[in-house]
Amino acid sequence: MGGRNGRVVVLGANRLLPEFEAGVRGAAAGDTREFDLRFPDEYQAKKVAGKTAKFKATVQKVEEAKLPEVDAAFCEAFGVAEGSVDALRSEVRDNMERELAQAVQARLKSQVMEQLLAANPISVPRALVEAEIRDTQMELLRRMGGSKAGQMPPRESFEPAARRRVALGLILNEVIRRAGIQPDAGSVQARLDEIVAGFADPEAARQQYLQNEGAMRQLQMAALEDQVVAHVVGVAAVADQPSSFKEIMNFGAEAASED
Repeated sequence: MGGRNGRVVVLGANRLLPEFEAGVRGAAAGDTREFDLRFPDEYQAKKVAGKTAKFKATVQKVEEAKLPEVDAAFCEAFGVAEGSVDALRSEVRDNMERELAQAVQARLKSQVMEQLLAANPISVPRALVEAEIRDTQMELLRRMGGSKAGQMPPRESFEPAARRRVALGLILNEVIRRAGIQPDAGSVQARLDEIVAGFADPEAARQQYLQNEGAMRQLQMAALEDQVVAHVVGVAAVADQPSSFKEIMNFGAEAASED
């Protein structure tokens, strides 16, 4: 919010001050409205938080969002060379199905991991936890562009997550050993196919992955974890929960949290 030449400008009024929007709702260009507005107690500008102000607002312009027409030009703007609406819809559907499958698998994997941890409380070796904390600190230091050990973030904040990762790693290794699960090249290939499908040039992305040893190790580990999840789901009692695409993809959650 800022004042200029006796006028008040409110940025993002519909998100920060929903009452402001209510005060000018229905007004046409040129209309002036006067109304009282109480700022929320948690308002970011502490000087006015919890206080009531009198607003006088003049509407300069009224605009309305308008969806573009889905035609050949619209399709070409999204990289569909032939400008076909059917081709665009098919591509969008393929992307949605791929993202949905990935989201379902990620949610299933998270649930399986949580259940494995809950069902198998174990004590973890201190040395492994310290090594995990150190690796996390070094990775963050690298991302921040630091190079000195004294620049590393404090270890205390990383310990709970490090304990969890170490415990989960030990449990997964035991599941793999007992079930006789072997790395499956087909699973690695399937995961790689899923990843590169989202790139504009899938083949170029595939080659980049294949030439990156670190990325391939992470991919192989993720594929092995997928095999563990499939094994656990196969021997556990599983109850399916129907959900919509919107619920699984969490559409609208960010907007709702800002209101």
